[in-house]
Amino acid sequence: MRVLRFGNAAEPFDLPAGGAGGEVVHGALLDVRARLDLAEELKLAARKLRREFRDKARLRAQERDDEYDRRLDKLSDGAMRREWESGREREARARLAVLELTRAARTAEAARARVEEMFDSLTDMFFGLLNIREELIARLRELQFETAMER
Repeated sequence: MRVLRFGNAAEPFDLPAGGAGGEVVHGALLDVRARLDLAEELKLAARKLRREFRDKARLRAQERDDEYDRRLDKLSDGAMRREWESGREREARARLAVLELTRAARTAEAARARVEEMFDSLTDMFFGLLNIREELIARLRELQFETAMER
C-alpha cells in the first residue's frame, strides 16, 4: 500500500505540477484510479485478516476463561477439607493452572492489536489516495472552466 500511495524508485508516483495541462492531469487521474483499485483489494484482504485475528483472540480468551472456571470449580470442590485456604488462594492456583492459556490469549490479543494498527494505516493511505483523486478532479474542472472562459 505504501508503494501505491507514495511510490518508490521502481514505481514512482509523480503528480502533475500546478501548471500542467489537461492531458497530464487526466493521465495522473487515471493512474490514481488504478492505484485506488489495487488499494481497495488490499483493504478487502486486510479486513478479512483483521476479522480472523479478532476471532482467534476472542477464542483464545474464551478458552482461557472456560478452563479457569473449570479449575476454580475443581479447587472449590474440596473446600471443606481445606478450610484454611481462602477464595483468593484458590483463584491464584486456578490462574497458575491456566497460565499457558493466558499467555496464548495475550499473544493472540497482541497480534490482533497489531493487525488493527496495520489496517488503520492502510485506511489512512487509501484516503490519502482518494484525496489526491479529488484534487485532480478539481484541477480538471478548473482547466475546463479556464478553457470555457477563453472562448
